[in-house]
Amino acid sequence: MELYYSKVFNAPYLILEDEEFIHCTKSMRHKVGDIIFVTDGKGHLWECTIKEINKQQLFAEIKKEIEVESTVTGKNIGISPTKNPSRIEWFVEKAVELGIDKILLFYAERSERKKINIPRLERIIISAAKQSLKYCIPELLIFEDFSALLDYSNYFNHKFIAHCYPGEKYALEPVSDTNHHALVLVGPEGDFSKNEIDAAKRHGFKAVSLGKARLRTETAGLTALILLGIEMP
Repeated sequence: MELYYSKVFNAPYLILEDEEFIHCTKSMRHKVGDIIFVTDGKGHLWECTIKEINKQQLFAEIKKEIEVESTVTGKNIGISPTKNPSRIEWFVEKAVELGIDKILLFYAERSERKKINIPRLERIIISAAKQSLKYCIPELLIFEDFSALLDYSNYFNHKFIAHCYPGEKYALEPVSDTNHHALVLVGPEGDFSKNEIDAAKRHGFKAVSLGKARLRTETAGLTALILLGIEMP
């Protein structure tokens, strides 16, 4: 099934714009009268008929809403941008395919990259969600400093921080209840600072191990997501 994403709703019509408009009309060459399937990224799926196509927009009339299973998993990763932007883009794409709910990008003391291309990451998220037929588009949140992330972390019921320092750590295990949102923090290439780890613990985070191997940031993020118990496709 081809899936399109619309953020513009004008009952009984959904409107495709920008990349979605180009994909539908140029790449897939849909025309007026064709049936397409559209999601709003908030858990809804509609069967629609294309009613009008102009130079920049496609208007699709909703024929019926299709009941779909929730794709909310309650699994979330906070991760620092990598020096090579392609690595964090890879993580974002694969995490969305697996079913992440929120991606929290934050700048830590040792983060080597201080700028990220947010529009590009948002496009990757939408593309990966459509590819894997996710009807809830994962949220991308940006935190300019670590303390802001810790303040936001009160939203989560289960909180973990993965780091490479020696000391007592728990083995990261699955969190089965999707209503109890879980968050794992993964640091930059140089790891978290000790001050950041101590601050996280004061905010209720548990130190966890992701295994014996030392992992790259993006690999650690994906490993943490899988260890949380994300359902493999």
